[in-house]
Order: sequence, then structure tokens, then C-alpha cells
Amino acid sequence: MSLWETRGETLKIDERISETTLTVPALLASQGQPVLDTSEVRWFATGPLPDDVVAWFARQKSIAAVEERCDTYLLRGIEGTGVKYRNQRVLEVKLCHSADANLDLGNGLSAPVLRWLKWRPAELDATWSASGTRRVDVHKVVLTSSFASIDGSVAPHALPGIASVPACKIELAAVEVGDVVAWTLGLEASGPVEARRRVLLDSWRFIAGERPPSCNGSGGRLDVSAAYPDWLERLRSNRLAG
Repeated sequence: MSLWETRGETLKIDERISETTLTVPALLASQGQPVLDTSEVRWFATGPLPDDVVAWFARQKSIAAVEERCDTYLLRGIEGTGVKYRNQRVLEVKLCHSADANLDLGNGLSAPVLRWLKWRPAELDATWSASGTRRVDVHKVVLTSSFASIDGSVAPHALPGIASVPACKIELAAVEVGDVVAWTLGLEASGPVEARRRVLLDSWRFIAGERPPSCNGSGGRLDVSAAYPDWLERLRSNRLAG
């Protein structure tokens, strides 16, 4: 049975997304598929990732990983969904099922907190292999810091992967899509839903200190709030409009 079928009826993601989110976890669990539930904010800026932003991000010496990879995104213009091949090999699907109130990090960084369900299906659903699907390669150099809240205090810590422990991953990445050069800042929280906003804020405060030098109204401002799939769709729309 397709991941998008229940009670003998196909669920169309773009028309019935709210109903789909109620059934996907149960369907995946019945098939032995683990589901990752996260709350996230992300921004993009045009242009190369500034050296001073990298220095600012790295100064706490809390960077847990540096990774260079190429992810292939499959786009069909359906808001709130994402499908990609991580490193062009591992299939990942994500579905946004709610948007909470804006998270304000200060210095002009404010965005709604999006809650996502993510999983790794064994094969590509027909919904995403239909005609009209566009494949976009996104080259990334990703710096990641991770934090966990232990006994009410946030500190650098490997992501515990335990549902009862609030945790946060902060990602800074240089991005290239064809001839488009950009960079992005993203925060992803896991653990108890009611604790996620706090761990997002506390992790940001731990790493932020003074404002990032290129996020204060100068060139390269982080002025677009979007998940990767929506940002890629926006790039395409801008090109068509131009």
C-alpha cells in the first residue's frame, strides 16, 4: 500500500495535506518506518557566505560537523512538502503539518516555527515520480553545531536522539544552485514539543553573542524565511518572472 493511501482512498498531498498528516505516522509505524518529528526555522541570503559570519559561528568552538555534499531535490510546486536524495543517494521525505507563532531571535531574524515529519522510504512514491517533477541539484558546505538541554541548561552536546531530551541543531551553510550562490541559517529542535521553542531560543543565545556581522542590514542579509523546497520554488518563480 502506498504511504499516501488509507481506507482504499488515495490522499492527494496538495489537496488534503491536513488529513494526510494524521495518517502518515500510523502508516509508517505499521511498515516499520521511523518518523522524525522536528520544529524548525530557516533563513536564506543571496551571495557568498561571508568569512566574518563563518568566524562568528565558529568562535564558540561548538561546531560538531563540517560536511560538503550535493542533495537532489524533487520539486512539484506543492507547498509544505519536500523530497530529496541526500548526497544524491538516500531518499528523504518531509511534510510540514503545522506552523506555530513567529520565533524572534532579534536583529531582524523572525520566522514562524514549522513542525515537520520526516522519514526515509524504501522507494519513491508515484506522487513524486510523475511527469512535471523537476530535479534540482543543490551543492552545500554545511557547518553544524548541536545542543541539548540537560537539567534545564543548554550546552553544546551531541544530539541525544532521545524523545524526552530537548535538543537543537544549528546549521550554517554555503549553497550553490546552478549559477545562484547563497547561504542559509537554520535551527532544528527535537524532543518534547512543549520544550522546543525554549531550546531553540536558548541554543541561539548560547551561540549568538553579538549579532552576526552580515545580518544587520548590510550586504548578504538573511531576509528570506523558507524551507529548502519553498526557497527553490521561489528561485524558479523569480527566474520565470525575470
